[in-house]
Amino acid sequence: MSTIAAPRRASKLRIVVAQVRYQCLLLLRSPSAPFFTFVVPLMLLVTLDLVYGSRTIPTRVGLRFPQFYLPAMSAFAMVNACYINVINGTTLARQTGMLKRIRGTPLPGWVYLSGRVGSACIVGLLSVGGVWALSALPFGVAVVGSTLPGTLVFVGAGMACFSCIALAITPLVPTPEAALPIAYGTMLPLAFVSDVFFPSDTSPTWLQHLASAFPLRPLARSLEANLAPRATGLGFHWFELGTLAAWTAGAALLLVFFRWDPARTDRGRRSRHAAPGVTP
Repeated sequence: MSTIAAPRRASKLRIVVAQVRYQCLLLLRSPSAPFFTFVVPLMLLVTLDLVYGSRTIPTRVGLRFPQFYLPAMSAFAMVNACYINVINGTTLARQTGMLKRIRGTPLPGWVYLSGRVGSACIVGLLSVGGVWALSALPFGVAVVGSTLPGTLVFVGAGMACFSCIALAITPLVPTPEAALPIAYGTMLPLAFVSDVFFPSDTSPTWLQHLASAFPLRPLARSLEANLAPRATGLGFHWFELGTLAAWTAGAALLLVFFRWDPARTDRGRRSRHAAPGVTP
């Protein structure tokens, strides 16, 4: 049995790798995806660092703004790659009928979804690498080596978490035109209270607790703790990691409601009920 199962596992792994590669090519060929994934986080990083320079944050003793924006923009880069792009790309593939055609092929659905998540994580990792490189070269912010194991775990957990949440949200997105407004409309308010654009130390306590219940603030705060100049230990923050794991598990359970067929729009319903030869 083991000699038969091993080739089957290898074959499934090759299919998943091929699907990840295919999804990466589709993502990079999209006119908007590279801009939102790579350019926007780097543009915000440079702009905010130039505006605030090397000033320290009043509510965080000894922490300079460039040191704060390294983990903050890393989290933002992950959200752009694994949340915004997955919602936008998956909704577009569903409405064009690609997902429905895939269901009619021998390709298992979980392989396609794995390709989506895997490609988003690879692109997100490249985007985070760009943020780290840009922070280190012009602004002199170094990545702490001792906490690197925990930092890498949080990067992987954050990308997996937001990819699964994005897939779980796609049934609520009616059309490709609504994908970006819904994605940014749900992400940007959360980012403003989750230590991504500005420190939220002076915000109301209830708002900080509310933001901590969502995955973005635990991710951003954990990365900040690991990348702080005086960080020690391996960088594993178990409560925050548990929050990310809980959101990932919940989103994975909601994938039972994932929709493969295009949504029925009012225009589509009128077209089916129109008289022959009449243009709706």
